[in-house]
Amino acid sequence: MMTVANATSQPRPAIAQLVARILETGQITRSEQHLLLSDLIPLLVCNLAEQQLIAQVLEVLQAGRLSVID
Repeated sequence: MMTVANATSQPRPAIAQLVARILETGQITRSEQHLLLSDLIPLLVCNLAEQQLIAQVLEVLQAGRLSVID
């Protein structure tokens, strides 16, 4: 059963750590890119903080400031 997370919730540690590593290194793997860009993201129940972290990565990716690595 899916539930909507509280909008003021903190991001799950795994998501926060993934985003921090991506932004810190300036690199994203193909699998991470696929995860963030896939059609599954809208199906996931993310809280506001997690949505903002994902949006930050996508912004940097679209601006060409991330290297996609295998």
